[in-house]
Amino acid sequence: MFALLEEYLKKNYVQEEKVPETPQKCEILFQTTFDPIQNFDDLGEYVNEQKDSFSQYLIDLIKAHGMENADVYKAANLDRQYFSKLISESIKPSKEKLLLIAVAMKLNITESSEMLSKAGYSFSTCSKSDLIFKFHIEREDFDMDSIYKAHVFFDAGVKMFGDFN
Repeated sequence: MFALLEEYLKKNYVQEEKVPETPQKCEILFQTTFDPIQNFDDLGEYVNEQKDSFSQYLIDLIKAHGMENADVYKAANLDRQYFSKLISESIKPSKEKLLLIAVAMKLNITESSEMLSKAGYSFSTCSKSDLIFKFHIEREDFDMDSIYKAHVFFDAGVKMFGDFN
């Protein structure tokens, strides 16, 4: 039943990331994973370019997909009060809740990644849960029951689903 997903996890899941042992390796790792801004003028310019807040991006996505807030929080199995706080930026969303929203809204992988990014997250190869969501989103399989069952099958945690099951 989950053969394709199992193959995907084997290919993409990284159980442990090794931390480089020598300072030289750390420096190389830093240089390859970060693109530091060279001076404060560039930093100011960069910060000013970041126009959309997370909540504004989410509101725009909801409109673009022709949905109402209630459609989204009900499909994601979220509480109305939680969603209201999320939209008003009263709380920082959890990554798990955002992944549920991405599936509920049937976002493509680009929209899902951007939404995560706006909230300070990204898909991780060190998380089976992330990979399960990513697998389903990439294949436009937005069946929450299937995603839930995949989490159970691959022991990827199901707490985020709340009373879904």
